[in-house]
Amino acid sequence: MNFWNTTGNGNRNFKSFKQMVKILEEASVSCRGPERILLMKRWLAVLKEIEKKTEVSAEDKEKINEQQYSSEEIKENPRKKSLVLYYDTEMGGEPMSFHDVFLYSQALEGILICMILEAPNEEEVFLLFELFGFCLTRGKEVHYVIVSSIQDLANVFSSYKDEVLNIERGGTKFVWPRLAKLVK
Repeated sequence: MNFWNTTGNGNRNFKSFKQMVKILEEASVSCRGPERILLMKRWLAVLKEIEKKTEVSAEDKEKINEQQYSSEEIKENPRKKSLVLYYDTEMGGEPMSFHDVFLYSQALEGILICMILEAPNEEEVFLLFELFGFCLTRGKEVHYVIVSSIQDLANVFSSYKDEVLNIERGGTKFVWPRLAKLVK
C-alpha cells in the first residue's frame, strides 16, 4: 500500500493523513492469520522507530537547557527530520507522525474486532500487549483485562459459528463503539 499523495509546504512534502487513516483501518479489519501477525509487527516496528527517533537522551536535554535554543531550533532537531509526517489540510495544525495517525484511526479497534471474530494466538496476544504499550495509558492491568475479555468473546463466538456470520454482517456496529471507549 504505497502512496505519495503529498502536500507541498516549503521544501517539505507530507503524506496524506486521511489516506493513511483509511489504509490503517482497512488493513486492520481485513487481515487474518499470518497477515494479521505481519501487520501488527509492521505497526510495532514503525512505532518503535518513531519512539527511538524522538527520544531525547538526558544528555541532550541538559544541552538544550544550557544553550536555551529557540523553539524553532528545537523543532529542527536532526533526529526528527527523517520521520515520515502526515498532514490534513482540512484539520490544519502541525504535521503528525505515524503514531499520531495510528492513535487517531480506529485501526486498533479494528484489529480487536478481528481478534474477537478469530481468536488470537499467543504471538498475536504478545504483539497486542506491545501495541497497547504504545497506545494505551491505563497500565498493564487494564491491558490484561482487555485481552482477557477479547479472548473470552472469541471463545464464545467460536462456539457459535453460525452466529458469527450475523455478527460480521451487522453486529460489529454494536461492539465497535464499546471497544472505542475502552481503547481511547
